[in-house]
Amino acid sequence: MKTRNDFKMIFDRFGSLSDGTKKSTHELIFLYLEAMSVHMAELAEAVKSAEAKNMGLIAHTASGLNEMIGAFSLSSLFRDLESKAHAGRFDGVKNTLKEINEEFELARKRFREYAESLTASP
Repeated sequence: MKTRNDFKMIFDRFGSLSDGTKKSTHELIFLYLEAMSVHMAELAEAVKSAEAKNMGLIAHTASGLNEMIGAFSLSSLFRDLESKAHAGRFDGVKNTLKEINEEFELARKRFREYAESLTASP
């Protein structure tokens, strides 16, 4: 899967959301990754349990978080999941969740590499 995220723009957004220092940008990236890991685990459980309301709330929160940093392809996938949850439709939910997992894994790898490069350079 090839991501549609513009990582340079996302990294710039992380910098503008922090105080602009490498240290705070690094910390913000890892706060994002931590929050998203929690959302991903909760979302998997909500899908497994067919809890539409919970699935919709988690997807809405994750969509907003990704929209804020500019990860628009992830945000779009979460919005799709949220729409399905609000409609009480579970058809295609597992496929959407699979796409989200794949997209997030690509993003997680790039974010970690970038965050580590911030602490590696003087």
